[in-house]
Amino acid sequence: LNALHNSDRVLGKLVRKLEDQQLLDSTLVVVVSDHGEAFGRHQQFIHASKIYEENVHIPLILIQPALFSGNEYETIGGLVDLAPTIMHILNRPVPAQWQGRSFFNARKTNRTYFFAAYSSFLFGYREGDQKYILNGTFRSETRDRLPGGERPAALKKGNRLNEAKQEKNEIYDLGEDPTEMANLSDRLPDAVSRGQQRLAAWVQYQNKFINSLLVEK
Repeated sequence: LNALHNSDRVLGKLVRKLEDQQLLDSTLVVVVSDHGEAFGRHQQFIHASKIYEENVHIPLILIQPALFSGNEYETIGGLVDLAPTIMHILNRPVPAQWQGRSFFNARKTNRTYFFAAYSSFLFGYREGDQKYILNGTFRSETRDRLPGGERPAALKKGNRLNEAKQEKNEIYDLGEDPTEMANLSDRLPDAVSRGQQRLAAWVQYQNKFINSLLVEK
């Protein structure tokens, strides 16, 4: 609460300064966070270890009096869409190699992807109110292994929290279950299959994209 209060105070000071200098109407102020905080939900007391909503649902506020007046948008997106959105608002071209699409682009899908490797290899995406999470870490009868045979770093350190049983597939209806407590994966085998295929395609695309950036021109 103290952090929220201080952030609000500093933001207010910034906006008032822009108003005093008659710069607010020609300035785009972007307020965004890098991650959420779990505060004990899903047995988490640190951030970055999971990809539940408390980890990945963050605020995005655009302040520009000439363009916005308190409008709220429910389009699903991620940080990858932020830079294209800013360029769209500024009426500037988006570099071809950038990923993501502007939140105001009519062709933008109502979907975003997630990845976390802090404890387990977790992949996921949200489309509308449906959230799919895949735990890509291999678990044997004796000990945890990653696909390459290596143990996750968190388990090497003896992180007891991450040694707890984890589901391989998780599906949540965020409209009915916003805190992600009722895993529907056993009831939705077709959605699990579709989710695995979509994430596999996404990972392959990202690998190809990263490799293209690393190759000397």
